[in-house]
Amino acid sequence: MRRAGKPSAEASAWVYDRGSWYWMGTTGAMATSEWIHDGTDWYYIEASGHLAGSGWMWDSGSWYYLSNGRMTTGWLLDHGTWYYMDPHTGTMRTGWVRIDDRWYYLGSSGAVSTGWLHSDGSWYYLSGSGAMVTGWLRSGGDWYYLSSSGAITTGWFQDGSSWYFSSASGVMHTGWLNGGSSWYYLSGSGAMVTGWLRLGSSWYYMGGSGAMVTGTQVVDGRRSTFESSGRWIGYAL
Repeated sequence: MRRAGKPSAEASAWVYDRGSWYWMGTTGAMATSEWIHDGTDWYYIEASGHLAGSGWMWDSGSWYYLSNGRMTTGWLLDHGTWYYMDPHTGTMRTGWVRIDDRWYYLGSSGAVSTGWLHSDGSWYYLSGSGAMVTGWLRSGGDWYYLSSSGAITTGWFQDGSSWYFSSASGVMHTGWLNGGSSWYYLSGSGAMVTGWLRLGSSWYYMGGSGAMVTGTQVVDGRRSTFESSGRWIGYAL
C-alpha cells in the first residue's frame, strides 16, 4: 500500500473537474494510485487520478471497503452480511477479533460467524450478533456449558457450588450416570445430587462425593443396608 503523508490544508486540496474529484498534493502534482489523508479520513486515488468509487478493493494483500473513495473502518454491513474493518488500518479482519470486550470470529471471507463454530480443536457458539457465548447455553433443546474461553465443556465441571457432567458432544447430562466405578445422579437442572435421593417409592443415598452407596454403611449415625442397585432396604441391626 502506498500512502501519502498527511498533507497541509493550505498546500493540498481537492479539485473537482468534469464530474470527478482529484487530489493535488503539496507540490501541486496530482495524486495517483495512492492513499491520501484528509482530515480524519483516508481516501484512495486511482491510477487515472480520479477519486475511487464505492465497494471492495484489493490492495497490497488486503481487502478494503470504500464509500465514495473513503476508507471504511469498524463494522460494515454489506448485502446483509457483517464484516469488521480494522479501525486503524482499514483492512478486512479474519479469524478471532476482540471488540468492546466481546470476541467474534470472522471467516476467511471476512463474514462474521454465528451459531456453532469448530476452531483449533474446540467448539464455540456465536450469538446472532456474532458475539462469543460463555456460560450456560440452550440450543436445540439441550443445555451446554461454555467455559470462560468460550470452548464447550465436556466431562465433569463445577459451576458455583454444584457439579455437572456433559457428554463428549457437550450436552448436559441428567438422571443416572455411570462414572466407571460408581453411579451418580444428576437432577433435572443437571446438578449432581448428594445425600438422600428419592425416586418414586425408593430411596438411595448418594455420598458426599455424589457416588451411590451400596451394602451396609453408616449414614447419619445409623447403619443402613442398600441393595447392589443402591436401593435402601432399611436400617441394619
